[in-house]
Amino acid sequence: MSDWDAALLGVRISSNMSENPSHNLTNCQSSGCESTPPSVVSLAIEASGRVGRIAIGRGDQILAVRDLPASRRHNLDLMQTVDEIFTEQGIAKSDLKEVYISTGPGSFTGLRIAITTAKMLAMVLGCKIIEVPTLQVVMNQGVSDDLSEGDCIAACLNLKRDTVYSGIWQQNAEGEMIAVSEPKLRSSDELRDEAGDQLRVVVGEVLPEALKNEDSWTRKQNVKIISGPAALADASHTWLIGRSLSKAGKYIEAKDLQAAYIREPEAVTLWNMNHPPAPGSSRTRK
Repeated sequence: MSDWDAALLGVRISSNMSENPSHNLTNCQSSGCESTPPSVVSLAIEASGRVGRIAIGRGDQILAVRDLPASRRHNLDLMQTVDEIFTEQGIAKSDLKEVYISTGPGSFTGLRIAITTAKMLAMVLGCKIIEVPTLQVVMNQGVSDDLSEGDCIAACLNLKRDTVYSGIWQQNAEGEMIAVSEPKLRSSDELRDEAGDQLRVVVGEVLPEALKNEDSWTRKQNVKIISGPAALADASHTWLIGRSLSKAGKYIEAKDLQAAYIREPEAVTLWNMNHPPAPGSSRTRK
């Protein structure tokens, strides 16, 4: 057991980290705390999808990205991979100052483990935390030099039947991608209608057939479809977004960090189906 494992195990046993539904961000520029140093060591954790990844950076440079082995499904195993990447880079564990955490929507188990780990690091090492919406990570993977002002990217997650949890971003005159729609569940037709003729990229690991097929609408509008492994949320993009938010002082308190879920976990749904509430009761297992 590494020294990180021992420290984190002690925290997990002895502490009671409450879940607070608030997602209020702490803006250091307005609250008087120090801005992030230019050479700060940071860690990004992306565990929202089938493949987990972590990235380590110093200042504005990503130093390394590492896949999480499929067998490492628990908090201490995740920290073993973190320990390995820090050792390889010759960075002291005490130098870690910021954690950028992908908060979903995504895998129930992966998000729970990643968020618990981020909270532990905040408690043990005093790290600051940045929450990064997974949908924005996916969108960022569709950005390219081919886009022009006004062009739109649609990012999609969590296909179920013909609906996807999706958001739409549009490039402004400065080359920045600005959210122009609220993330929500949409059908293929709703997504295309809302994005309109300026839609240029659709990115999502698993997409409805009506979106990913190269039919007349994709050819007419010159829409690029990115799906499969190339559309998996990647820790390098989680790190890039987290670093940008860090510079803006967009930190969140560890106690306020929580995962975003589109639907309740399947296990909860099955439990409720097999254990209906008694007449007159609204009991639901959470």
